[in-house]
Amino acid sequence: MNKKKILILVGVLVVGVLLKTSLGIAQEKYKGITLKVLCQGETPYTPSIQEFGKEFEKTTGAKILFELHPWETLMPKIITDVMGGAGQFDIFVNDIEFQYSLEPYLMPLEEYIEKYDYDMEGFFEPVYKYGVWSPKGVRYGLPIWIASPYVMYRTDLLEESGLSEFPNTWEEYHKFLAAHTGGDMYGLSRTGVLGELPKHFFAHYWSGGKPLLSPDWKPLVNSEHGVWSFETIKMEMENFMPPGALSWDKPDSAAAFLSGHAAVYEGWPHIVIRKVDNPLESEVVGKWALAPGYPEGGTGNLVHQNFVIMSATDNPEAAFRFIAYCTGPANAARLLERGATTPRKNFYFRPEVLAANPWLPNAARTIDKGIPFLPGVPQWLEMFIAVGEQVSGYLSGEISTAKAAADGLAAKWEKSIVSDPLSFKYKE
Repeated sequence: MNKKKILILVGVLVVGVLLKTSLGIAQEKYKGITLKVLCQGETPYTPSIQEFGKEFEKTTGAKILFELHPWETLMPKIITDVMGGAGQFDIFVNDIEFQYSLEPYLMPLEEYIEKYDYDMEGFFEPVYKYGVWSPKGVRYGLPIWIASPYVMYRTDLLEESGLSEFPNTWEEYHKFLAAHTGGDMYGLSRTGVLGELPKHFFAHYWSGGKPLLSPDWKPLVNSEHGVWSFETIKMEMENFMPPGALSWDKPDSAAAFLSGHAAVYEGWPHIVIRKVDNPLESEVVGKWALAPGYPEGGTGNLVHQNFVIMSATDNPEAAFRFIAYCTGPANAARLLERGATTPRKNFYFRPEVLAANPWLPNAARTIDKGIPFLPGVPQWLEMFIAVGEQVSGYLSGEISTAKAAADGLAAKWEKSIVSDPLSFKYKE
């Protein structure tokens, strides 16, 4: 038997063991049950959970149907469903912020976590800190993916600059970017479209250790530090990025780094990690590393995506057993192998994983200090969009000064909060 066939056989056996050990469910116990899952169409974990669905069906008999949509249409889709009383979905896979608006329609999970002894050990700190509904302390979701924007850099250019480690102050960071900007080379590659701009603002703002709002929900983003954050983002774009970068989306910023035309990449990890060491897709193979985060402790918006169960489901037990299978320890390693950052931190430091992914410890450090946007706030989306609008307006010149952009953002946030007052205190 040749090596390829042996590896295939081993893979089949491993999946078989996973099914038996991680499910612990009687054969075809849920035969005749259909679970419908609403999910984002293209994520690092989508192919994996579709595969998990087939495995779950094979063992338990439950049929798992996925309905995939672009991120932008997920919230309108689920809101239309619950408000119209259709109740067509049993499970929703979403950014944790989505559940802040859906809380009345979600099933609390504590009873099932205890009943089925679901393993809650080994997660990243933000899963514990932000994973429950803030006002009530109730957990509605189990995490499938977690990420915070990374800072990747060219190790060969760092050596050329005579630096032994990546800059950890904004001043030194900007000097490094400036040193590698010229000709067809630019210091920085990052996104410029409206929906991506908030993470750049947060990375600068949070580096000062400042909260976005006061405990009683008064916006603080038009402070001196908030103005500095607007000004610095624009300075970086004008001095270290190519013309037209304001229109860049994720593939554009990734391509600039992969093609060797940028010294630093700021952005979501999965766009680059899966390609950076492939010589067919990358000019920087073996010449890159991951920084432990942004300068001065900055962190972009933490993305924490969950499985939640809709309270209207007719099959809560089967639904929970499925999401527990997808998010449990047995499948954490499989997610990492396929380029999806599992929320289970302990897997990032296993020798067999590190051998092929030496960048993971810095990924873990980046994620562990991540902050989600406005935990528990139902109006998070309009406030998130307001950040993108104000940053974009300032970068494009539609808003003339950083102070005007910051004041405009504070005014929009105050209007959102006043229109739907909150009964709990803000905290990060």
